[in-house]
Amino acid sequence: MIAFHGSSSALVGAIRINERDSGWFGNGFYATAFEEYALRWGKVLNTVELPEGNYAEVLVEGNYKKVVWQGLAATADQKAGGSIGWVENEFLYSQNLTKELIALGFIGVKVHFGEIKDVEVVVFDASTIRVLPS
Repeated sequence: MIAFHGSSSALVGAIRINERDSGWFGNGFYATAFEEYALRWGKVLNTVELPEGNYAEVLVEGNYKKVVWQGLAATADQKAGGSIGWVENEFLYSQNLTKELIALGFIGVKVHFGEIKDVEVVVFDASTIRVLPS
């Protein structure tokens, strides 16, 4: 999957993850299918190729008023503490969610905003991402 990542600089060398925060949808590298959305994260638009594989899916509705994990991913969310766990300690929730999702065989998360797919895509292992030339 070709995706975009906005940052303060071009991606060079090894990709680092979670430098801004722990990540709402798990620890990993965040990208999007939409260039304009990526530019909300930073002024430099990086084009990346994300790995194929088993992604957990989460549906976000109404400006985050409703967040619904799909299928087995709902189990991982509950084991990580669910909404209450996220509110109480976002960092710990994100770490636990990532661990649980990986244990279920997921390589990342695809976040859908209503009917719009892949608004955010998280890849847990940044070494599996290929940076494409601009």
